[in-house]
Amino acid sequence: MKKQHFIHVASVYSAKNILYKNIINALKPLDGTLCESKQVAIKTIDRMFNHQLTTYIKSGGKAMPPNYSRYEFDSGIGIGIENVIIIHIFKVNRLLEEADVTTEELFINNL
Repeated sequence: MKKQHFIHVASVYSAKNILYKNIINALKPLDGTLCESKQVAIKTIDRMFNHQLTTYIKSGGKAMPPNYSRYEFDSGIGIGIENVIIIHIFKVNRLLEEADVTTEELFINNL
């Protein structure tokens, strides 16, 4: 069995400015993504978040960047971007031969 990690967008807040909107638009499509490891999932989220910050700053944006935090809970890891989005990363076990199982089924079975 190969261990993988499932990205779940747990909550999205109303965008207060262009920066927040761009972060939401970049991270929300990750909902349901399977990554080969916890580190890959975190790196993917971090890279997309940092890209949005860099792009916004280079364009002359003046909004204060949101606080970013990472925390652990019983069944996984949480990433909170204050007043923007909350993302959870869950470990799942999946046989590679069972490719007909959807990511939604994997998530539900691991709650």
